[in-house]
Amino acid sequence: MFRLIAIMMLAFAGASPASAQEQGEQWRVQSETGHAFASTINSAGEELGLNCQEKCQYMVVFNIGCQEGGIIPVIANGSRADAVMVDLTCHVAEGSSFFYLDDLDMTKLMAGDAIAFAWPSGEQLISVSRFSLKGAKEATASVFALWKKAAPPVAPGQAH
Repeated sequence: MFRLIAIMMLAFAGASPASAQEQGEQWRVQSETGHAFASTINSAGEELGLNCQEKCQYMVVFNIGCQEGGIIPVIANGSRADAVMVDLTCHVAEGSSFFYLDDLDMTKLMAGDAIAFAWPSGEQLISVSRFSLKGAKEATASVFALWKKAAPPVAPGQAH
């Protein structure tokens, strides 16, 4: 039931490029020795990014609390990609919770102008988070280049 409702919500709400761009989201790049990170923050204060340290991994921070190891079913939809369902596992570090997106084909999902994630919510039937991909291609390419200088090349989700 959740899958059907979530797909319908994403179809109607969509990963709308106009709404994401109107929010003025920009991708930024940060780097330090052996670590590079590119991310964007949406109007709700949630973050989507690519973190390269020992390996490169896409990750997302939603405005939800979760316990280490907790799993939520998520439907991800890029503006130029089909919606896909995946279970995301919660990770907690320094009091913040986040989810790695290792089980998603982020190259395909990030090919358009925006990306959206939908999951079941206790307060509402479903919660949706949208992120602009304006500047994502350049920012992630920059992170890969910075990281390759400090570490051997490894694709997102692959260990050294």
